[in-house]
Amino acid sequence: MSLKCISERTGSSGLKRMKKEKSRHTATVGPWSYNYNETLTRGYMKLSVFSGCTEFGSEVAAFKDRGHNVETCGISGDVTYLQDIREFHPDKHYDFMTFHPDCKQFSKANWRAGKCKDRTPDLSVVEACFRIVQEAKPRFWMIENPQGCLRHFIGKPQYCIKYGDFSHYCQKPTDLWGVLPFFQTMKMNTVIKGKHNVTAYTNGTRRADQRALLPYGLSLALCLAMEDACNNN
Repeated sequence: MSLKCISERTGSSGLKRMKKEKSRHTATVGPWSYNYNETLTRGYMKLSVFSGCTEFGSEVAAFKDRGHNVETCGISGDVTYLQDIREFHPDKHYDFMTFHPDCKQFSKANWRAGKCKDRTPDLSVVEACFRIVQEAKPRFWMIENPQGCLRHFIGKPQYCIKYGDFSHYCQKPTDLWGVLPFFQTMKMNTVIKGKHNVTAYTNGTRRADQRALLPYGLSLALCLAMEDACNNN
């Protein structure tokens, strides 16, 4: 599978000052800036969305805000299915399924684990994600993991993005495996409380669970792209 980079290099990283929330939210998509509403466009059908290996649901935050039907599965947190993803079997159709396996075994930052070729990680969670996709046959699906050793075990990803292009606090190169509609980089120009535009270092925290949150800009970019793809085709 060939690597396809869909994010443009922004050249800057780290926290940026963003304007306080306005009456209407704005976002920069590629070189353009536009206003968007948080609610689903009139006449658009609601999408059925599933997020596995999750706890906080940051990856589907925009889908929830825009009124789509969202279900989550994880071993902790406020989730729809409180269970191990390896025990989950879908019994319905989903338009989009997203999975986020624990990255500790695959992270290059975990130098104690050795080089990728020398590691023997437990791939049972990743295998369960592929099994669920085969069973549910969603139109779109995604497995997300920071750029690291996972590609050594399951092959190169279809997409390579940088979280910094979606208003994360740093660039954070990330791999995405799956089938997704074309989506563009999206910089949030407003601070929206609780939406994870900036994560990890807010309020001085460096907790691993906070660093794992997906930026809201990425969730919104995927949501808008899937709305267009599912309602205009």
